[in-house]
Amino acid sequence: IPETISDRCAAPLNCSLATTMCAMESVPKVKNGRAFVQGDGLLGLLTCAALREGGYDVVYCSGIRIRRSEFIDRFGAIPLYNGESS
Repeated sequence: IPETISDRCAAPLNCSLATTMCAMESVPKVKNGRAFVQGDGLLGLLTCAALREGGYDVVYCSGIRIRRSEFIDRFGAIPLYNGESS
């Protein structure tokens, strides 16, 4: 782990990534597929990135905080929100 990442951040990141990658073993391997991720927290964001890396062309992600849409975009997905403005 790079020195720029604190132990406080590394521990949950490692656990979340391990959980995501374990779950990805059950996801069908498709090219040009579409997926929907419910939740814009750390697990959801990592899942978006894993799906994109796994060959899914379009990944949608929903959440409850519209301010996280920038992060969803950075992790390769399209943010979906229903009526929240902040």
